[in-house]
Amino acid sequence: MINKRVLEGGSHSINVRIVKENDAPLVHARSADVWVVTGGTATAVTGGQLVDSQKRPNSDDAAGASIQGGTEQPLKAGDVLYVPQGVPHGFKNVKDFRAFLIRFDTNWIRSMRE
Repeated sequence: MINKRVLEGGSHSINVRIVKENDAPLVHARSADVWVVTGGTATAVTGGQLVDSQKRPNSDDAAGASIQGGTEQPLKAGDVLYVPQGVPHGFKNVKDFRAFLIRFDTNWIRSMRE
């Protein structure tokens, strides 16, 4: 995975991401992702269960070996993928896939409404 931070806002961040075929699928306990695809293609796998889940140190992420029972969705430049908090997500059939990744803390958004 190649990641370049564009903006750090504490409760949110924007990164330029180049996803590789063997990147581990993730689930975020406190944050959601918005992927804005800028190039290449991939198949997003979302939902289901994270297989062999292990919490990553110093983050709200857990990574797994794969996703079992997820939904597949093909992605290409111009597509937008929203991944809610707590939803496993990963990519396969990756071909030069690049995207802006916008991640935000969903608890921060709730506190803004209150």
